[in-house]
Amino acid sequence: MATITPSSLNTIYVFQPAEDDAQQWLERIDRHGRLFCWTEEDKLDVAKCRLGPDAQAWDAASAAHVTTWGEYKKAFLQRFGLRPEDLYGKLATCRQSSNETVRQYGRVVVRFSRPPGRGPRDQQIAADTGVVTGNVTPAHACPDRTRAAARP
Repeated sequence: MATITPSSLNTIYVFQPAEDDAQQWLERIDRHGRLFCWTEEDKLDVAKCRLGPDAQAWDAASAAHVTTWGEYKKAFLQRFGLRPEDLYGKLATCRQSSNETVRQYGRVVVRFSRPPGRGPRDQQIAADTGVVTGNVTPAHACPDRTRAAARP
């Protein structure tokens, strides 16, 4: 019985390594997985379906052998994740370039400093789909797969 629907799949934006935070993207899949009652296998399928071209190339070359969601997250973060010490370095050396507007520079700083799940894509997807992107409380989680299948 499939639990991934087109509308639930589309709540996960396509991951672009140059633009997106890997940790936030994985956390989003976990949050939405609880909301939509995805299994660990479903989460792995969703992640692989929502990769941009650069991430797809990595997946095909390096992650094809990974078979569990936990292993995939670990490998994904090793490849695309930003370590805290790297983040500090990026913020410490962040400088506005001569051809960059103040607004563009501000977006770079905000991107590095925003908490997980609070990016502009999260807000836009929530507006487009009506899906709340905050943490899902246990009251919203499906107790079993039968209830998930009964949803419209």
